[in-house]
Parts: sequence; structure tokens; C-alpha cells
Amino acid sequence: MGHTPQKQGLCIFCGRPGLSKEHVWADWQRSSVSAPPVAAIPLVLIWPGLLVALPQVLLSIVLLSLLWGALGASVLKFFYRKLTFTQLGGLCFWAILRVLAIGTALYLTVLVANVPFPKGLWGLVSLAGMCAVGWLITRDMGKFGVPKQFPGPGFKAVLGVLIISSAFVGIFTIYGLP
Repeated sequence: MGHTPQKQGLCIFCGRPGLSKEHVWADWQRSSVSAPPVAAIPLVLIWPGLLVALPQVLLSIVLLSLLWGALGASVLKFFYRKLTFTQLGGLCFWAILRVLAIGTALYLTVLVANVPFPKGLWGLVSLAGMCAVGWLITRDMGKFGVPKQFPGPGFKAVLGVLIISSAFVGIFTIYGLP
């Protein structure tokens, strides 16, 4: 006796039979999947806001660099005990500060120039920033005689900071802390 194929079911979104790309990405999902078009902001509105926000942005960059530098130094101290915590913290702080400063300058340039930037690329930009920080840490630690083998000190520091930061974000998300 042969196998008889079952009758094809109905789509849960539209109630029709068959499967197409519309069935995979329904109309109601399009607003959350595709990025909305970026509206042009008049340059007259941007300049006063930038002048007011610039000191706050610079302070945030320095504070984030200090926090992530201390976390990176803690991770690196576990692997490289010959260097002091202050040396490791200074290396991490300086590498993170450079990347955040350049990234912020590029972001403000894109904002002022009204260049549309797809939201989907922010993950790639973050990954490039982490790679740049890791490379700078590895390069700077090479001046202290630390070998540049894989996984290098920059990779260890960035991965450690990423894991610790993710743990904190997870704890804050689960317990609803501010």
C-alpha cells in the first residue's frame, strides 16, 4: 500500500493554503523586521543640541572607559601577573578611550551630515569596536614583553569584559533593577 500525502494545512496568518515568503514574514511583522526610513533632521536643530550635550558625551566616554578599563584590568591581571593592576588598567583605559572617542566622532559626523545609517549595522559596528580595542590592548602590551599569540591579551580582556557586562545586564534584566 502506498503513502498518501496529507492535505496541505492552512496558514495561521492568512488562512490560505501554501507557503510563500509572505507566510514566513507576515505583514504585521514587517514593522519590527525592517528599519524605518531615517527622517532628515534640520541642521539648525542639531547644533544647539550638540553644544549642550557635548560635555555630557565626553564625560560618559571617560566614565565608560574607566569602568571597562577596570574590568579589563581585572581580567588581564588573572592572566598576566607580572604587570601591575595600574599598568593594566591604564592600557585598557587608553585603548577603550581611543576607540570610543573615534566612534563617537564618526557617529556625530554621520548625524550632522544627515547620512542615513541602517539600524542593522550597529551590531557590526560594535563588533568592529571590540576588535579594535582588543588589537590596541595586544599591541600596547607587546611593549611590555607580552607575547602576541592567539588568544592574545586583548582578546582575553574584551571577552572577559563582554562576559562580565552580559552577566550584569542579565541580572538587572531578570530582577528589574534600574
